[in-house]
Amino acid sequence: PVGLLGEITREGIATMQSNINAIHEAFKKFVVEGRPVLADKIQEVATGDVWLGMDAVPMGLADDLMTSDEYISQRVLDNARVIKLVRKPTNTLFGKSPNTFLMQSVASRIVRSTANFVRGVLLEEQQQQLQGDATTIHAKSSLATSVQAKSKR
Repeated sequence: PVGLLGEITREGIATMQSNINAIHEAFKKFVVEGRPVLADKIQEVATGDVWLGMDAVPMGLADDLMTSDEYISQRVLDNARVIKLVRKPTNTLFGKSPNTFLMQSVASRIVRSTANFVRGVLLEEQQQQLQGDATTIHAKSSLATSVQAKSKR
């Protein structure tokens, strides 16, 4: 098999798995540092599974369930200083962030492609209609000629 960077080998797979294992161990260590209560059961919870909040609280993975607004309100009541961060794009292209520019470009191409497709379908329908009209006119003309020929006899 071939991957993005070339052929996939057993050695490459082993190296990748070793890196994943090292990252997983570092993550588990980080979690235990932040939540010492999990030290004895880190192997149970660090499986890669995803838990809903209502399941995470009893496991010790979360302290409580609340919305971000509820949390901020609680912190304000506790006299904590609450800071609102506003992110502004630092790299701009034509006055827009690269992501915005890219998304608008992609959206524009999709709209243009869709319009061209619809235009093509409409033209095809018009051509079929014209061909149908031409066939009808030809049939009527042939019928009229046939009727005239019979009436002259």
